[in-house]
Amino acid sequence: MIEFVIAYDEEDVKLGSYFRKCRDQLVSTIEGIPDFDYSTNEIQAKQCNRAYLDIALQRLDDLPFIITAYMHGNFKQLVANGGRFVDADEDNTFFSNTLFYTNSCSSGKLLGPSLISDACRTFIGFDQEVYSLLGDPYEDISVSCDNHGISAFLTDDVTAYSAYQSMKDNYTQEIKKLNDAKDVLRAGILISAREALVFHGDQELKKADLQTAAE
Repeated sequence: MIEFVIAYDEEDVKLGSYFRKCRDQLVSTIEGIPDFDYSTNEIQAKQCNRAYLDIALQRLDDLPFIITAYMHGNFKQLVANGGRFVDADEDNTFFSNTLFYTNSCSSGKLLGPSLISDACRTFIGFDQEVYSLLGDPYEDISVSCDNHGISAFLTDDVTAYSAYQSMKDNYTQEIKKLNDAKDVLRAGILISAREALVFHGDQELKKADLQTAAE
């Protein structure tokens, strides 16, 4: 079994529906994996605070897990519902032996390395401010780009670093399509996101390393 913690700020004024779409696509991917034993623990906007996170993770009791976080961020923090969710200045050892995956802006700059120093296995995210394509039909492109790495990790039996590289390659393919359509503005947004992608931690981590015996 693989445990998932899926946190998302669906109530954000500007990007709430986008963060929700990211969550929905991830859940659809997980549910579509044949014979996949998993458990999901969802943390919505009003629960995205440290106190609730502590309670939610107590159930995992030092088990490995995958956490995905769809919300705003800065160099040191993930931010949701107007407050801090994860902070580099706090004790984050409960993320030990986890894959931490987020589309939050800038958190790969300081928060990501800090989590790795607290024994998180792998962090994939962005180290600069990034923007998403919004509105039909472009929004689905950004959602798929944001989720491509975690989807590849779960479905292709590859290492976390290979999934990260596949994520960058997918950005490049989508950028080419937009450039071919003479849509240089949107292509530029995806280029900036691709260049802000960062990887920290264990490059050899695979899905099997995060599996535990079902209770």
